[in-house]
Amino acid sequence: MDVILPLYIGDSEEHLEMGAAILKETGFPGKKNHNCIIAAHRGYRGKPYFREIERLKKGDLIYVRIPEKELVYIVKAFQIIRPEETEKIKMLNGEDQITLLTCHPYRGNGKYRYLVYAVRKSA
Repeated sequence: MDVILPLYIGDSEEHLEMGAAILKETGFPGKKNHNCIIAAHRGYRGKPYFREIERLKKGDLIYVRIPEKELVYIVKAFQIIRPEETEKIKMLNGEDQITLLTCHPYRGNGKYRYLVYAVRKSA
């Protein structure tokens, strides 16, 4: 996607206006057996945010910088779901995982959600 976004804890509208946000009641990056769900608008007020999310392919790397270090995740899978299908936001093999979440399609009134599952690359 070639985008750098600030990452906020808590998915308030204010946070989503400024960048990406970790959804409440999900894991935090860097913890094994957690799924950190990171949401962002597909685009907001001319800023790209997750606009190009569909350009990600299996094997691509996602970097998440937390205070202690930079974590690297490898894209493993994709899925398009309806907003109410929350059970589809799942763990992949109990790994340290992130799931990117945004509306789909872009400019389609956000009828669906686009998910990108990624697991942490071994050190």
